[in-house]
Amino acid sequence: MVSDDRATTYRADALSRFIGSERPDSEELGLCVHCGFCLNACPTYLDLGIEGDSPRGRLYLMRALDEGRVDWTPRVQEHFDQCLQCRACETACPSGVPYGRLMEATRAEMHQQRRRSRRYRLIWYLVMRGIFPRPRRLRAAFYGLQLYQRSGLQSLLRRSHLLDRLAPSLARIEALSPQLDAAFFRTSDVQRYHPRDPQRGRVAMLTGCIMPLSFPRTHHATARVLSRNGVEVTAPAAQVCCGALHAHGGDVEASRDLARKNIDAFLAPDPDGATPDAIVVNSAGCGSHMKEYAHLLRDDPNYAAKAERFQDLVRDVHEYLVDIGFDAPQGKLDRSV
Repeated sequence: MVSDDRATTYRADALSRFIGSERPDSEELGLCVHCGFCLNACPTYLDLGIEGDSPRGRLYLMRALDEGRVDWTPRVQEHFDQCLQCRACETACPSGVPYGRLMEATRAEMHQQRRRSRRYRLIWYLVMRGIFPRPRRLRAAFYGLQLYQRSGLQSLLRRSHLLDRLAPSLARIEALSPQLDAAFFRTSDVQRYHPRDPQRGRVAMLTGCIMPLSFPRTHHATARVLSRNGVEVTAPAAQVCCGALHAHGGDVEASRDLARKNIDAFLAPDPDGATPDAIVVNSAGCGSHMKEYAHLLRDDPNYAAKAERFQDLVRDVHEYLVDIGFDAPQGKLDRSV
């Protein structure tokens, strides 16, 4: 239950452990009524069974930090770090708590206050700022992973379990690496697909950072299905990573920089002066983040209005196809899913 005094004052700023510009909104924090509907939707709570690793528990910790009742101890930070940011809890919440936005703001505070170790911050800047926002560098890194897999070194290390013994943490990361058995997708690849007559629309497709390298077939399938349904597909060459990973990790400024670049790339008219009917996305995490660019850039006088326009154009590819109507597939798949 929400206490009566919350109606007059919620945050004691002198005591609050949120001191940065990205602090969670106190009114949004107060929306949680502790009903517990989120618990069965949360993968970390279902796995660990710890209240602090549930959305309700994390929201309670945010409020406790905001009111100065707890401090940024390693254990408190661990509860926030273990959140997957999947936002499954939001669909279960009857009070409409914007949990994802509050978690991003909390992690932004951790980032601004340098609550991470020096080693963590160094790795973050090298990888998340030095590689992910730069498509050529990221592609070069994936060429290295591709060579590692095709040379037989990966098979040798996995059979020998050498990496498990020498660097267990690295071995766990290596086990999650995608199998790169197809040519990487390039923005120019969409030119292979010509819309069926009559043409019914024109869209710009986000290729993103990881998708064209790890899942190029998904991009080809997306462009193929859209063109079959009479939709012309373009992919701006100047687009970059959507910035979702940066926002989830608390590096909000890096996420804003990427958002601005994407807005410029996608809203720029082509040589014929045409603009897309929609910006389609086939990666749920990217689409979810891009639909919140307006909130991300709400205080930017040069981009706030553009972000609203951009956000209104973003559609998941399935969402877009349902909106325009599509030809149902005629083939048969004998699979259980």
